Amino acid sequence: MSNIAIVVITYNRLHSLKRLIDSLLKATYDESVNLIISIDRSDIFEQMYDYASKIVWIYGEIEIKVAEKRLGLKKHVMQCGELLNQYEHIVVLEDDLYVSPGFYQYTKEMISKYANNENIAGISLYNYPRNQYANLPFTPQLDQYDVYFMKIASSWGQVWSRQKWAKFLEWSNINPSIDELHIPKHIKLWGGKSWLKHHHAYCAVENKYFVYPRMALSTNFSEPGEHASLDSTYQVELLSDVKSNYKTPNSVDDAIRYDEFFENENIKKDIPFNNLTIDLYGKKYIYERYVLTTKHLNKKIIKSYALRMKPWEVNVTHNIEGSDFFLYDFNVEERNFFKSRKSYKYKYLFKINSPREILNILLSYFFNKISGLKRC
Repeated sequence: MSNIAIVVITYNRLHSLKRLIDSLLKATYDESVNLIISIDRSDIFEQMYDYASKIVWIYGEIEIKVAEKRLGLKKHVMQCGELLNQYEHIVVLEDDLYVSPGFYQYTKEMISKYANNENIAGISLYNYPRNQYANLPFTPQLDQYDVYFMKIASSWGQVWSRQKWAKFLEWSNINPSIDELHIPKHIKLWGGKSWLKHHHAYCAVENKYFVYPRMALSTNFSEPGEHASLDSTYQVELLSDVKSNYKTPNSVDDAIRYDEFFENENIKKDIPFNNLTIDLYGKKYIYERYVLTTKHLNKKIIKSYALRMKPWEVNVTHNIEGSDFFLYDFNVEERNFFKSRKSYKYKYLFKINSPREILNILLSYFFNKISGLKRC
């Protein structure tokens, strides 16, 4: 029996639960693994329980945990964390997720590699296509490895380990408020019902990373629920097969890594200042003396770069000169005159087609729409 359990957290979305269970049943397991379904109280609790009680799980034992009264998402998730008293590792899945057939193989390999690494706080099955704090595209820089690291806790398919979770709980008990911490302001607005914001803050303050896969092993349907009223844009492409022998770095210093604002920490080695803030997305609000940013500031410009190569941080690595983003000395006031009032970053990040290509796409869309109406 594996000391890894799969934990499904659900409330009142029966259709979502059925879809997630279907993906779990299609996944590949090379050892016995237990499935735990934790159901919070709702108006359709009986329907949820009736479905869960009929699931045939041939890969190990199945346990259905039920709440005596309504818990709410935060308390429900934290209560599921207590299963780490029974298991060494748990894969935590909310019901609006869907997993790859190879999620369990990935989970096992990442646990084997990083379970004893003090710099790692958890393992993500999901990978972000967007910086959710800036609402802009996010593309991690490529290297030789199949994973990268972020000081951002995962909640859309994640693996918690007993010792790592215990350290997070200890920290959160000592730090009940995160209002004074330099973390994305977006996180601070999540409110008292969020458990995730504390895990984010823990990673930021304690310099802990989550392991993120370059090929996602879970995706998020982001269906309306307790904390969301509309579907979002966080659906990602899944690995459609079972991959083994992932190529992984021995330490976080050996690979691509990002801070709590989605900023690439690696490029600091390309700039000869220790007291440097990387703020290309423009969401940081506390600066050190030197600042690399897309913002237009009236500070002394030491060097400027073009936004040509992608992802944008490699323009620094390859010293692509231009006037699209800047390295400032924040201690020195200096009047600057920029070529445009607004930063070029939005045009750069969203530019995928030429004007002619966009026109052709629109014409094709309207032609097909008209043709479709005629056929009706």
